[in-house]
Amino acid sequence: MEIGVKVMGTEKNRFNKLQQEQRDLDESYQQSKRNKKERENYSNPVAAAVRTSKYKSQVIKNKKKEDYFERKSVKQLLEEMDQDELKKIEDRNGF
Repeated sequence: MEIGVKVMGTEKNRFNKLQQEQRDLDESYQQSKRNKKERENYSNPVAAAVRTSKYKSQVIKNKKKEDYFERKSVKQLLEEMDQDELKKIEDRNGF
């Protein structure tokens, strides 16, 4: 009889532990749902300010950077250069 009581006692302990674990998991799940609702209702004032029309992105026609040297010929570039600078380049290169 004592063996039967010990076995029943151990089984009951296991059952109680499993029940407690299940209750803990359920509580954790419920807390997770409450946290998610709170996060949905929370609004960051800084992020809200940045979302205003003032900060909306502008449409960029061409993302490629404009190359200064591609749009002007060598002749145009030389014309824009200062004459003193051209003289220094000529002296340095021996032209």
